[in-house]
Amino acid sequence: MKLTEVMHFLSPAIDKRNKLNPVLEHVRITQGYAIAYDGVLAMAAPVGIPLTCTPNGTLLEQGVKRFGDEFAATQLTNGDLFFQGKGFSVTIPCTTDEFPMPDFSGQPVMGGVGLVNNLKKLLPFTTVDDNFPWQASILVRQGKMYASCGHTAAFCSIALDPSIEMQIPLEAAEAIVAIGEDPDYLAIREDRFIAVFSGGRYLSCPPIYTKWESVAKIGKSANLPDGILPGFFKAVKDIKPFGKVGQEKTTFYIRDGYVCSSSDNRGAKADVEGLVGNWYWLYASVKLIEANATALRFENGYVSWAGDGIEGRARLGKIA
Repeated sequence: MKLTEVMHFLSPAIDKRNKLNPVLEHVRITQGYAIAYDGVLAMAAPVGIPLTCTPNGTLLEQGVKRFGDEFAATQLTNGDLFFQGKGFSVTIPCTTDEFPMPDFSGQPVMGGVGLVNNLKKLLPFTTVDDNFPWQASILVRQGKMYASCGHTAAFCSIALDPSIEMQIPLEAAEAIVAIGEDPDYLAIREDRFIAVFSGGRYLSCPPIYTKWESVAKIGKSANLPDGILPGFFKAVKDIKPFGKVGQEKTTFYIRDGYVCSSSDNRGAKADVEGLVGNWYWLYASVKLIEANATALRFENGYVSWAGDGIEGRARLGKIA
C-alpha cells in the first residue's frame, strides 16, 4: 500500500496527545506493518518500509502530506526515521519505549454489504452514557442493525446471516465510517471486536458486553403511510423560540391538534392538521428524526418513523 493510504487508514487510531502514556502517540512499524493504537482502538496496515521503529504518529502524518509516496526512508543512528522526498526532507523522532502490540486475530464472518452506509445513518442515534453503556454501540441482530440514544432509536437492514449477533463499539463504528469502506470480514471474541479490510488491513477494539434494551421497544416495520403530517416540522421550529422556562427549553407539547411551546396556554402554538393526542416530546429527538424521516405515525406512547433505508421509534411522554 502507498504510505498516504496507510496513514489515512491509521489516522482514527493515532492518539494525538497522551500525557499518561506517550508511546500511544506513536506508530509502530515492524515486520512490514504499520500499527496505531490509542489505548482503545487499534489499526494495522501493510507498509513498504522494511524497518523496525516507532515514529511519532502526528509528525509522520504531517510529513507524509508533504512528501507523498515518492521518498526514500532510512533509520538514523539515533533510531529516528529520515524521509527524503522531492525537494523536501524530514526527520521523524522515534521512541524506544515498548509499544503495546494489539491482537487482531479472530474467527471471521462476512462483513456485510452496505455496512458503512448503515453506520452513517445510525451513528447520530448513539450516545455515551455510563448508566446505559449499550447506547455506545450498534447492535447487529437477525439481519438488522440497531442504535438508540435513549429517547430515539433507529434500525436498518443488513445483508448478514440472521444468526449473527454482535455489538459494534462506537469507536469502531466511527473508524469504519472514516475509512469509508465495507470490511471484508467482521469478528468478535471475548476481548476484541475485529474488522478485516481488503489488502490485509485490520481494526480491533474492545467489545461492549452489556445487555441491550429489547429491540421490540425500538419497533418493527411501521408500514407507515407516505408523507409526513403537513407542516409538523415547521410548526415545531416556529414554536421553539417561545419555550423559555425550565423543561420548555428542551421539550414541546402536543395538545388536541396543536404543537405547543408550553404545557398550558402560555407561549406559542401551531395548528397541525391530523395531529392527535396529548403528549410531550424532546426537541432533540425531533431534530434527529427530521434529518431522516419521510413518514411519521403517532401511536400509543411512541412516534414511529421511516426514511430512506432507515426506520425507528421515539418515546413520547403522556400529559393529562
